[in-house]
Amino acid sequence: EAFMAVMASIVPHYIIGIALAAGVYGFFMLCEGFFIIYSDIPPWFIWGYYIAFHTYSFRVFMHNEFDPIDSFDSQQFPTGESVLKFYDMDNVNVGQDLGILVAFMVFFQLLFAWILWAFHTGKR
Repeated sequence: EAFMAVMASIVPHYIIGIALAAGVYGFFMLCEGFFIIYSDIPPWFIWGYYIAFHTYSFRVFMHNEFDPIDSFDSQQFPTGESVLKFYDMDNVNVGQDLGILVAFMVFFQLLFAWILWAFHTGKR
């Protein structure tokens, strides 16, 4: 939500902001680790994995969902840990990932406030 507020404050028309943000969100979803697994992301494109805040929420979701599962009725994934290993998420630090998400939130809220103060104060 804070990211969308920043996008809305830097574009001249809200439709442009929606289109631009949809492209950025699409990029983030591509790099989060579901569509392209971390080990399959090319080295020149790995920066997208780290700047996409979807990465950290998806990692926490995957850890929360699959770590406690002891067995599946599947030969490819006999346990929840095997699912996490397949997605290269077997070493998730939930506290760190949630802290990064909070830091993103604070950063985007402060950036939004600064943009409003610097570029939109007293202009109508």
